Amino acid sequence: MPRSTANTYIFGYGSICDITTLRTSEHITRPLKRTVIPAILDNHKVVLNKRSYTGNNAYANIMPCKDKCVYGIIVPLCRQEVKRLDKREGTPIHYERVLVTVRTRRGEMDVYTYIARPDQIALDGRNISHAYYNNLSRGLQFMQSLDRHGTFYRDPGYFQQHEKYYYATKTALC
Repeated sequence: MPRSTANTYIFGYGSICDITTLRTSEHITRPLKRTVIPAILDNHKVVLNKRSYTGNNAYANIMPCKDKCVYGIIVPLCRQEVKRLDKREGTPIHYERVLVTVRTRRGEMDVYTYIARPDQIALDGRNISHAYYNNLSRGLQFMQSLDRHGTFYRDPGYFQQHEKYYYATKTALC
């Protein structure tokens, strides 16, 4: 049976933006840097409220928020890669893969993203692990590298604000 080469487009806003870890953990052998697309999801914000699998830490999630936006990347994946990513994200138990509309340099695009299921949201201000903090930081750095001239991600403070937010929730003992 031939492998499908049809792409599914995934909007990543957290650890998915760390393409080095994404390639390693999902066994993606092709270079991703040349195929990802910078994107913005309007009227949402990033929150660290998704309960980890162990329940001790938090992961990134997005939620509706008028007049805010989430910077991220669109990653084109084949069917097998999406299945592996769904497994990594804990779909459908921890996250749901949902269709959203994002802005790109070429206009709007309908893509999938992962949103925490309501029963997986922690309301008690959990921290993130050092390892997850490192994933998020590398993801922010990668997004900045895609827009070196600041022509797409127009708010330079976004990256510093999120770096501080991630750092403030980092667990000292993980």
